Amino acid sequence: MSVSDLGVTLTRATARAPEPPPSPTPPQATRLASWRDTLPAALMLFVCAALVLLAWASLRQENERHRQRQFALLAQDVTDDIAERLRQHEQILLGGAGLMDANVSASRQEWHDYVSRLNLQKNYPGILGVGFSEVIAPAELDAHVARIRSEGFPEYQVRPPGPREIYTSIIYIEPFTGRNLAAFGYDMWSEPTRRKSMRRAVESGETAITGRVTLVQENEGRVQAGFLMYVPVFRKGMPTGTADERMRALEGFAYSPYRVEDLMAGIMGGADAEVDFKLVDDALPAGEGLMYDSAAVRAAPASAVANAASPVAPAPQHVPSIISTHSMTAYGHTFSIEISSRKQFDERYASTLPWVVLTMGGGITLLIALLVAAALLQRDRAQALADEMTADIRRREAERQHQHVEMQRLSGRLHVATQAAHVGIWDYDVVNSSLAWDEIMYALYGINRTHFAGVYEAWRSGVHPDDVARADAEIAQALAGGKPFDTEFRVVWPTGEVRWIRAVAKVLRDPEGKPLHMIGTNWDITVEKKADLAKAEFVSTVSHELRTPLTSISGALGLVAGGALGALPEPVQYLLDIARRNAERLAQLISDLLDTEGLANGKVEFALIAQPVLPLIRQALDTNAPYAQQFKVQFRLETTQSSAQARVDARRFEQVMTNLLSNAAKFSPEQGEVRVRLIETEQHVRVEVQDQGSGVPEAFRERIFQKFSQADSSDTRSKSGTGLGLAITRTLIERMHGSIGFESAPGRGTCFYFELPTVATSATEETA
Repeated sequence: MSVSDLGVTLTRATARAPEPPPSPTPPQATRLASWRDTLPAALMLFVCAALVLLAWASLRQENERHRQRQFALLAQDVTDDIAERLRQHEQILLGGAGLMDANVSASRQEWHDYVSRLNLQKNYPGILGVGFSEVIAPAELDAHVARIRSEGFPEYQVRPPGPREIYTSIIYIEPFTGRNLAAFGYDMWSEPTRRKSMRRAVESGETAITGRVTLVQENEGRVQAGFLMYVPVFRKGMPTGTADERMRALEGFAYSPYRVEDLMAGIMGGADAEVDFKLVDDALPAGEGLMYDSAAVRAAPASAVANAASPVAPAPQHVPSIISTHSMTAYGHTFSIEISSRKQFDERYASTLPWVVLTMGGGITLLIALLVAAALLQRDRAQALADEMTADIRRREAERQHQHVEMQRLSGRLHVATQAAHVGIWDYDVVNSSLAWDEIMYALYGINRTHFAGVYEAWRSGVHPDDVARADAEIAQALAGGKPFDTEFRVVWPTGEVRWIRAVAKVLRDPEGKPLHMIGTNWDITVEKKADLAKAEFVSTVSHELRTPLTSISGALGLVAGGALGALPEPVQYLLDIARRNAERLAQLISDLLDTEGLANGKVEFALIAQPVLPLIRQALDTNAPYAQQFKVQFRLETTQSSAQARVDARRFEQVMTNLLSNAAKFSPEQGEVRVRLIETEQHVRVEVQDQGSGVPEAFRERIFQKFSQADSSDTRSKSGTGLGLAITRTLIERMHGSIGFESAPGRGTCFYFELPTVATSATEETA
């Protein structure tokens, strides 16, 4: 142990010496003062208890809000999944209707081939089949039956028998096996619920579905609730402008029957969800419209599901904590979806944190109250105060000695750390323009102490000529109180070798704010720079190599989609459009990657010319209007007159506007409006792009201008994009000496804006 360490130990020992016992207090005085001493403790107990109760209530409220939000998301997932699956099934029937249109009347084999290619069991679990019901006039009934029998079905009949205004016999149903055999020849127009939906499909010319029905396929096992979807098929060449014309032109219906339990099992995919739901047909009286109950199905044993005589078991005796009912209108029919929380959900979000806080807070409150009471009951304050002051003086002396020792230790550790990390430390005396370096600094600059004059100009002479002006400007800006000094530059060693240096520093000022010293660190980043350069070259090479074949692919797809090979069937045209759009998206991604790397490496040149801003905005709006029309969105320029000028690169300005306008159109609702404003101030011209979307999520706002950042990064997101557009936009604006930002409120849209310095009419051209 050293002498200084021994001194610290002795001082601490003295400070920790036991205090002399307090003078005895007369018993009567203690009794008289006790109630006064306990009053502050009681007040402290009351205040702390109130704070604990407030924290407990706040936590419970926040937990309940979180629970409600999660339940709402799960409920929305259920309704969205059902709606999406119905939309997919509609596309299947539209394809079948298109097949009938394309071939006048497709043959039974063509219908079989079409449905087989869909691979229903794998791709669309829950759909019972895809069929076609032919419309038959009463006078043509016998000829129709004879024609079908001649196709190899000698026992074919239209059922049920009896006279009707028209007949709609099911002549195709695939797969033509099992339950579906019972549907062959059935006239769905004969049943009121089916007829109502079929008539609605004809009158509207659109897809329609029925309410709850019992399918003719229910001929084995437990009977499930069912419904059907219809797409009307009209004869070619006949007018279909009115409901009466469509009825006269009606050829039949492409349709699909569904057993509801099988369909829901296919939609949910057997996932162990945290909510149960019931599907109810609103068109039926209360208590009769239940079509599906996930809790009852989940609780039913396999034998009960397979056996018609076995009733479905009741749902488990769990009382849900949240129940909500949603109305869903699909293809002309309205259903109710009652969603309730399951036991897993209630247990997952039944937080015990509020009760832990209440319990621990209560214990701490009581402990604080006891400590306060004990402190207030102390006597002989004068003697205690004197002892405390003496102990405090000794303690501070010991702390000063200890701090001195710790500072020496920390200084030694800092030296070891900088040596190990190869980080140099420097001190620039601003007043005397002198520099003090440690040993690492000389190694970073490739010189020894004897060859360094220790002044600012000596350091400046070692910086690469192309970086000197920028480094001078950033140091001057830091000294003037601008942004902190944090930069990169190259140095040239006496041997001619070029190295990259990263430098950061802090400015020390006098009470009046004048700079006295800049103290900072340097370290070598040459390896990182070389790696960045190699990465940039790789990305650039790959992007250029991809662009050439992609251009050919896009051109070929465009020619075929535009009719170069003649009219194409609707399914082929649909697939070509998908391929062309994805080729365009890939081309945009390559362009964004090239722009990002070019901007990062300083390879993008800017021809900054003073020019009016309003014409540039009008040009960008005209260029991007067709893109907005894809989303049924319109652009509106609210500023019609302005002579404001800024020094900008016209091409890069249009790129900025294109990124902001395309984002606004993409995230606005259909029939929405994107408003563009130009605001002129004394020093800046401000451009605003306001959309009507849902706003930027709070958790995403800090990352919105970072590369590859997206609010929804899942592989099922509804809005496409690379996540590079806003990052590129910010870089372009900053290279034109401007700034960019945004304002957003939930449900009220987002306003992106950027500001550029205004310039006089006589301003000259600048290349950056």
